Amino acid sequence: MQISEMVDAMPYPNWVAISAKLVGLMLVMAAMLFAAMIAAIVVQALKGYFDFNFLQYFFGIVLFLSISNLVYLRFCCVRACRCG
Repeated sequence: MQISEMVDAMPYPNWVAISAKLVGLMLVMAAMLFAAMIAAIVVQALKGYFDFNFLQYFFGIVLFLSISNLVYLRFCCVRACRCG
C-alpha cells in the first residue's frame, strides 16, 4: 500500500492537509526572516553601531517581506487546489 492511498482514505477533507502545509511554509519563512533580522543586528553591532531601531527592522523586513511571501504562498495553494 502506498502513502497516497492511505492519505486519500483519511477521514479529513483535503483542505486540512493543504492548510497544514501552507502554515508550515509560512512558519519557515517567518523563521528565516527573523534570522535575517538577527544577522543584520549582529553585523551592525560588530561594526560599532548600537543605536538599533527595532521597529524599522520589524516593518522593513518582517512585515513587508512576510506580506509578499504570504501572497506568493496563497497563489501556490490556490494552484495546488485547482490542479490537484
